[in-house]
Amino acid sequence: NDLIEGNNSLMSLKETIITRIACRSAVMAGDELTNMEIKNIICELQKCEHPYTCAHGRPTMFKTTVNELEKKFRRC
Repeated sequence: NDLIEGNNSLMSLKETIITRIACRSAVMAGDELTNMEIKNIICELQKCEHPYTCAHGRPTMFKTTVNELEKKFRRC
């Protein structure tokens, strides 16, 4: 039983470390990306088991209409 609890603690610690590393290396607001970098991110997301959210549950993408984009950029 202690062995199982130890393994769970170790797995939890590993997950915490991996999550923090991922967050620190993530693309941040204002970062400029090349078209190739954007394509690579999309390709990597397609390989993920849960591509629609980050490890903290924040969305990685969202769907919008052309009409909504035009409103945002005042192109109505």
